[in-house]
Amino acid sequence: MKEHEVDAVMNTIRSIFNMPEGQPNTLRLRKALLATNISPPSKNRWIDAAREVAVEIIQERGEATILDVLDEIPLPASENTRTIGGVFTHPMFERVGNRTLKDGKRWKTVGVFAMSD
Repeated sequence: MKEHEVDAVMNTIRSIFNMPEGQPNTLRLRKALLATNISPPSKNRWIDAAREVAVEIIQERGEATILDVLDEIPLPASENTRTIGGVFTHPMFERVGNRTLKDGKRWKTVGVFAMSD
């Protein structure tokens, strides 16, 4: 989290619980919040849904490709195909390899992703 976000959360917690500043527990909580990686949701609902599907596939199989995700949740006709590239750009995913697949007469390489640590 960013410093101003941590301040807002800490102020909210302090308003509910009696937590004086500078105490060991308060400092530990502040440090944990600063280390938390919370990204805002994307502006595209399909990407958010596709990311949820990707997480489920990775939990089930250990890894996922965009083709696995598209099999579960196809891209709506109203969306630009470039939208697909945004699914695995979230920091919770880590590229672990590539797969080369035959697509008709040509071959294409797709990334293989797992959950990042």
